[in-house]
Amino acid sequence: MSEEMTEIKVLLMGFMDGELAPDEMARVNDALMRDASLRNEYESLCRACGKLDRLSFDLPDEEEMKRLWKSPFSRSASLFAWSLIVAGLLVLSAYTLYAILFLSGEAPLVTVSLVAVGVGFLVLFSLKVRDRVSTYSKDPYKDIEK
Repeated sequence: MSEEMTEIKVLLMGFMDGELAPDEMARVNDALMRDASLRNEYESLCRACGKLDRLSFDLPDEEEMKRLWKSPFSRSASLFAWSLIVAGLLVLSAYTLYAILFLSGEAPLVTVSLVAVGVGFLVLFSLKVRDRVSTYSKDPYKDIEK
């Protein structure tokens, strides 16, 4: 296959779509008139494009996109991250209790950190309870039985 034929084959899709410059269009057209194998390839590409034109490529709606973003991977990654956080806090809390009970007064920063973690958990828990109570009172489906 000559170098010119290789260049023409590269231009075939652009020729089909009408995206070539006028001089390139004339060059591809001349080559199609001269070469039967190139014409066969062009007709094969035209048939394939005709089949592709009949396909429907609907974009997902907003609800589908939200469902995709809440994929199992993101859920498992979130679960893994929370597991690491909780495990770290449990180890920190256990060490802090050890320091409070057995090191008596030698680790004030550790005591403060345990108190801060405890207060943080209480605040988050109370906010979550308040959120659930307010959501439940406004829930239009609360009286529906499953």
